[in-house]
Amino acid sequence: MFKSKTKNKLTFSDVDAVRKRFITLNRQRLQRGEECMRSNQRDFLDFLPLLFHINHPSLPGYVSKLTPSGICDYTPTQRALDAAKKYIHRFDYRNRALPRYDILSMFLMGSSGTIAYSRKSDFDIWLCHQHDIPADRLAELQQKASLIEQWADEQGLEVHFFLMDAEDFRQGKIVDLSSESSGTAQYYLLLEEFYRTSLLLAGRFPVWWLVPVEEEENYAAYVDNLYQSRLVNESEVIDFGGIPTLPAEEFFGAAVWQLFKGIDSPHKSLLKLLLMEVYAAEYPQIDLLCLRFKKSIFDGENDLDKLDPYLMLYKKLEEYLLSRDEEDRLELVRRCFYFKVNQKLSRKDNVPYDWRRDLLRSMTNAWGWEDEYLAVMDRRQNWKIKQVLSERAVLVKELTYTYQFLSSFARQHAQLAAINQHDLNALGRKLYAAFERKTGKVEIVNRGISQDVFEPLLTLYQIRQRGREGGWALLSSGGDSDSRDPSSMVALKRSRHVIEALAWGYFNGLIKGSSVVKVIKHASDLETRQLEECVRSLEKALPASKILETDIEELGRAVKVLESVLVVNLGHDPMVELRRSGAHLASNRTDAFSYGGMYGSLIGSVDQIILTSWKEVITSHFEAAAGMLDCLSNYFRMMPPSKGAAPPTPTVLCYTQNHAITIRQRVERLFDDLVECFYGAREKQNNRFIFCVQRDYYVLYFEDDVMRYQRISDYGELLRYLSKGRQSFGQVTMDPNVISDKLLALVFKFNKPGMVQFFYKRESGGNAEVYVVDENGSLFCQKHEAADEACLLGHYSRFFDTVLQRQLFQIIGQGEEGKEAIEVEYYSVGRDRQGQYQVSRRAPHDSGKRGYTSIQVIASREDASGSAFTIYCDEKEFSSLEYGSNLFTEIAVNILAKRKSRRTYPVYITDIDLTPDMFADYPAGHVPVVEFLNYKKNIEAKLNQALEQVKQIRPLRPQ
Repeated sequence: MFKSKTKNKLTFSDVDAVRKRFITLNRQRLQRGEECMRSNQRDFLDFLPLLFHINHPSLPGYVSKLTPSGICDYTPTQRALDAAKKYIHRFDYRNRALPRYDILSMFLMGSSGTIAYSRKSDFDIWLCHQHDIPADRLAELQQKASLIEQWADEQGLEVHFFLMDAEDFRQGKIVDLSSESSGTAQYYLLLEEFYRTSLLLAGRFPVWWLVPVEEEENYAAYVDNLYQSRLVNESEVIDFGGIPTLPAEEFFGAAVWQLFKGIDSPHKSLLKLLLMEVYAAEYPQIDLLCLRFKKSIFDGENDLDKLDPYLMLYKKLEEYLLSRDEEDRLELVRRCFYFKVNQKLSRKDNVPYDWRRDLLRSMTNAWGWEDEYLAVMDRRQNWKIKQVLSERAVLVKELTYTYQFLSSFARQHAQLAAINQHDLNALGRKLYAAFERKTGKVEIVNRGISQDVFEPLLTLYQIRQRGREGGWALLSSGGDSDSRDPSSMVALKRSRHVIEALAWGYFNGLIKGSSVVKVIKHASDLETRQLEECVRSLEKALPASKILETDIEELGRAVKVLESVLVVNLGHDPMVELRRSGAHLASNRTDAFSYGGMYGSLIGSVDQIILTSWKEVITSHFEAAAGMLDCLSNYFRMMPPSKGAAPPTPTVLCYTQNHAITIRQRVERLFDDLVECFYGAREKQNNRFIFCVQRDYYVLYFEDDVMRYQRISDYGELLRYLSKGRQSFGQVTMDPNVISDKLLALVFKFNKPGMVQFFYKRESGGNAEVYVVDENGSLFCQKHEAADEACLLGHYSRFFDTVLQRQLFQIIGQGEEGKEAIEVEYYSVGRDRQGQYQVSRRAPHDSGKRGYTSIQVIASREDASGSAFTIYCDEKEFSSLEYGSNLFTEIAVNILAKRKSRRTYPVYITDIDLTPDMFADYPAGHVPVVEFLNYKKNIEAKLNQALEQVKQIRPLRPQ
């Protein structure tokens, strides 16, 4: 049975009196709001209900005749009809009874009618509809609302509609009401703000108005009693539900979002953010503002100032901070409130009457604000950097304190962690990106504080400490920069490298393309012209506004590079040293990394600016040409191949005289080549990239998701490096400028996983060079003297057939069914008429019919000192157990005895079988071909050396 906590039973007159108080307050607040609005804003609000009351082809937003329409208890006023004719001159309204009213109510949310309203404020409209509208018709209503939003935008108005179903809302089924949602459900908090700030434009009023505060916990039963006792007609009201209390997870989620927004717009969000702190401090007995508001009206309060939602908010915050004796925080709240109201009280001449100014003046007088202080506050949009830095320090302290307070609150209420962990993580990342200090990071100090900190005259001063360079200082020049000692001036920013100071000034709005930046240097090639060009390029490549457009979705993901700028040779001209050493002398070598006859580098320094998806700005400085390697490693570390997406190619800027375009294009191409080499297919993560810096080779590769590099001093060492066996396939990409002989790069272009490619190139004198790239991308090279093509192809073919077939049998023996033998492709290499290399496919010759000696090597690891061999020459066995150190000599004697001529042409091994313990790093049956080839080359060298020795000691006698 319903039991009311109200002492006396309510009568119809009691309920009607409360309703009239709310209706009167609603009307007065609308009138107050209209007094502050522009004429087109007033006309729009008058016209708005009519747009949704009917469907008329001549009206904005028309979709179809079947679009849900009709507002309960609404009849257009003459003002509405007059406003309609201002927009649609021939519009003629005919009052007709509608069979159904699909729109229950229209509410205006936010600051309208309050002290915080501004002519720049937008209109947020709750469009409350019937519960039973079909989905397709509801979609039409949403389309109509969107079309009216677009039309309003054309009229210079910002309007947002939110379709609301009161029945769904009571059940907790709320949609994402804004693109600025924190992602955490905020049912009660949204309702709390709605009840104390909304203005009824048309339709039914909220039944919540009629429920006394003491009945809030008994809300549903109390409302049912109002209906049953016929004190209220259910068809006259709309019911969103009551607010008995505020669950902690709700205001915690809201605080997360307000803190998120507060980083970029601190003054705007700090009031709501502090309210969440107050609610958390009061939890679980929370004194909700909406209940204060309602109680005042029930008690007969009708003073609009005392019932102003934003004034009530300020009063609650003031009570809280005074009780804690936190005067500094209260002063910050007062500044935030003053900026929110946006009435410049220092302006006194020709200012029209505005009730908000009078009210705010009485408040600032009570705060003890003098006219001089008001003038400073009113100049906030033009505060210069020193004032901004001072205010930022206070704001950062407040935001950090609030974050710590909320984090502590979350730990006290463990059940909140699971609900809001994603939001808390995103917030932590935003705080980290905004406030965490680290090497090279550009602190963005002007977030939502001033609109103009631009300094037309600045000085970059190179600091000297104890006779050596100690970094750079950015100074405000003012009007007497020529007469003042820069070392005595207070620096706005000190940095180790000039790029950090320049980026700090640019991204914080001090420096623009029109700035004049004077350079005072001691040991640098930096010039004002370079700085001016650099800033203008930054304005195109990295607009400063981008850093304030944080996407909360991105904060839920791993950080990545959004944009990057690479500045080459800023304040460092390597041509000075090259001219001094003669390395600039004429040559056909034009590669910026290895230029001229002395293989000099045109890269003297590299400065990098990176904008991340978390909206951090990171600068890095690298010295000399080899510094480019560290730059590459640093850059690709942020988005390694395993993550899928490649980082964008940087915008490259260069200020070297005569060679800027060459350098820029070369560096851009290098980045593009690296992306092509390492990104895309998963297998590319094992690839290697080889290029030259000056006279050195460098191999770039990824290890544990980090790009690393290895220096190789000469071409011979490079070949030895490439000949090492690998456990899995990886493509080798040769930079076009690596070597003058392009054959090596050509060979690797043919490389494919699971395939062996054999290349041979005939030279003068009948000699040949052989290149083999194995199934995992390792290289084998060997020169053969007096090589017959048929013999060369034949013995390699026979060798590959026997070794690869045995490998296949071993793999199958391990249970890997369905495997096929690795294929071998054969190519000859020649030159075309232009002298360029060309390759031709060849079929191997059948060496089995040529009568060559068959030599098979079987080796096993004997001990730490070496290997044990058994070698078969045409089935005759020679063992190291029998012949020891004379093994190769005995085999040489045997081979020479078989030859009819006295020629000592080379011996070729046709088969090698190595025991698994000799290659323990590889799985059984998966030893790469290059290991067998290297072993083959080694044994052949010993055999051929023995042949020469035997020939000299024992002249050949034909058998």
